[in-house]
Amino acid sequence: MAQKAFVYIVKCKDGSLYTGIAKDLKKRMREHYDKTGKGAKYTRSRGITEIMMVWEASSYSSAARLEYAIKRLVRKDKLKLIAFPEEEIKKTMPGLEGEVYVPKREYIMNVDSFLTQERGLDL
Repeated sequence: MAQKAFVYIVKCKDGSLYTGIAKDLKKRMREHYDKTGKGAKYTRSRGITEIMMVWEASSYSSAARLEYAIKRLVRKDKLKLIAFPEEEIKKTMPGLEGEVYVPKREYIMNVDSFLTQERGLDL
């Protein structure tokens, strides 16, 4: 059985957006945030401040296809995707039809809050 995975867009301290993929979202945010050397080179040099959007995919390979498609978008299209996640996936990424990506709006928050919250999120 395939393990679910998450695709996320975070905002960096310089205002730029970074898209990534994770099997364990909280652990990955911690790696980006703590700058331990395990986070992406891009986020180590910029720091992350906010989780802008998260999608849950049914498998890692499905999540990897979405991550790749998002990374190819220009900033204005990424912002539209964040604002209208269900509609824009269908419009801007037609090659992903048949895939199911569930927007997880409950994860959209300041990274500090996400990492310190006590309530259980379905991670």
